Amino acid sequence: MDSTNLAIEKHAFELYTHAIFTKVRKEIYKGKLFCYILNTEDCDDVRVYYVNQLDKRSSATNTFTVKLELRNQSVSCSCNNFIRIGYLCRHIFCVYRVNNIEKIPAQFVVKRWTRDVLPKSIFSIERRYGVDTRPQAAARSQILEIVTECVDALRSDVGGLSTFAEQIKELKSKLLNEGPVDDEAKNDNYVAVEELLGVSLDGDVTLNNPDGIRRMRQTSTIV
Repeated sequence: MDSTNLAIEKHAFELYTHAIFTKVRKEIYKGKLFCYILNTEDCDDVRVYYVNQLDKRSSATNTFTVKLELRNQSVSCSCNNFIRIGYLCRHIFCVYRVNNIEKIPAQFVVKRWTRDVLPKSIFSIERRYGVDTRPQAAARSQILEIVTECVDALRSDVGGLSTFAEQIKELKSKLLNEGPVDDEAKNDNYVAVEELLGVSLDGDVTLNNPDGIRRMRQTSTIV
């Protein structure tokens, strides 16, 4: 499905997990192209919108009632999509678009559908089973976690991501141009292989032909 290029879609991308964002974006898309406001009524601080929903052939299928409180952007719809599922419907997004509301109000963001519902510490490498506890391995894990946390914080900030990438490149260039890597770090791969195989990689290796192997003589039978 194509992007709507609406600010509220970008806000939804920042809020929701990928699976839920796909569903919410569909509602935003349908609210833009397949819904229109038939009539409005004002009652004190509440504005009532009658929203027609269209099908793929642009034929009206139903009319829904959306009530918007102008003071705090609180909203409700007669389809009860938010009450049933936990995210806003296309009829509400249609009304929000008309009123230039660019962000989903906090009271309509259900925590269980958001990206950050679980604490970051749960995904820490040190909490995984069988993790390497050597000092150098712990340091590498810490570096990866710091980078991941920064990238996640900047996920919707293109300028911030570009600046962060340039800073990482500068650190990389400085590190690689300072000289050879420490011998202990270079030998990490050898240590890992030795631990895996249970043998030492030092010393000469001599290979001999196996005993008890005879060469099979090829024979042919002429009939």
